[in-house]
Amino acid sequence: MDTNLSNGLVKEPVNRGKKVVIGVSLVIVALITVYIVIAYAVFSDRYIPGTVIDGINCGFISEKEVISTLEQVVENYSLEITDGKTTDTILSAEIDLKGDFENSIGSVEKQNKLLWGLGLFKKTELVSESTVSFNSDKLTQKINELKLVSGENVTDCVNARLELKDDKFEIIPETYGTRLNREEFSKRVISAVNGLEKSIDLTKEDFYIKPEFTADSEAVINAKDTVNKWLEAVITYKFGSNTEVVDADVFKDWIVIGTDFNPFFDGEKVGAFVRELSRKYDTFGETRTIPTTYGFNVTVAGGNYGYRINRKAEVSNLVADIKTGKKLERTPDYYQEGASYDGLDIGNTYVEIDLTGQHLFLYKNGNMVLQTEIVSGH
Repeated sequence: MDTNLSNGLVKEPVNRGKKVVIGVSLVIVALITVYIVIAYAVFSDRYIPGTVIDGINCGFISEKEVISTLEQVVENYSLEITDGKTTDTILSAEIDLKGDFENSIGSVEKQNKLLWGLGLFKKTELVSESTVSFNSDKLTQKINELKLVSGENVTDCVNARLELKDDKFEIIPETYGTRLNREEFSKRVISAVNGLEKSIDLTKEDFYIKPEFTADSEAVINAKDTVNKWLEAVITYKFGSNTEVVDADVFKDWIVIGTDFNPFFDGEKVGAFVRELSRKYDTFGETRTIPTTYGFNVTVAGGNYGYRINRKAEVSNLVADIKTGKKLERTPDYYQEGASYDGLDIGNTYVEIDLTGQHLFLYKNGNMVLQTEIVSGH
């Protein structure tokens, strides 16, 4: 066998392999060189691919162009506010909105240029540290003019309330309105403008004024239970054989539900009732027609005798009795009392004096038990 021929056949594949390796290496080096050249030649003053600033694709764009684009975004900015039915818009020009983006975005010089290839497949989200400015007075005025704030369709919330139905107080549930808490809403709008947010959805963010009292509020429930207990009261006044009944039909309109749901009685209405009671049953100072022993009647006017209700005290006492929710009998609180409500208030035990005839008659329980001459003097 020819040894030289054999060695030649072995060396040829080895040399070919080396050439392939060298060729591939040169291609790789060339590609790397091109990659690096592109990195420094193209992206020395431009952002690498995949760079997104404030939602704007800034790849292959210079820093100056990005700032110009962001300034254009501010100039064309608008904030949309909706409640699902009504939509308001605040425009940049209406509030003199301006943006300062100098030194607020990531510098091109600080980016890792060698990562430009990675940016072809992966985005890098950046947020500018921009400062926006606006005319506060104009923004406040614009907020106040929004249909959602002061439009004719804006409604106020209504607290739950108590309503008398079929001799019982019932809770009428609260009503929710569409009036916004202007202070909190304004703070949210300012925050949105500062962040260049595009929208505020009031179906997801709640700035509405809420009712202070709802059907489930403890104060409302307690008030209902209290006044319904009062309505169970029946107060019966005794005036001799006469009676005056004070039940729910009489006093239901005296009940007042305070704004804090503390129920109370209208003092003027209770006072008016007691005043009429006093006028009807007081006999103090009245003119009386009195039968005499001689068989004829005499008229006696004035004097300080008779029934006289203490109106002020009786108002308090009547209210206190109603608040028990019980059935009670009572006589009024008097400054002074007569002897009887039936017939003459002097009763049937009294002294009759005939000044002309200088004679005295003493009656006890309707019967004359003594008569005698007297000397009354002048």
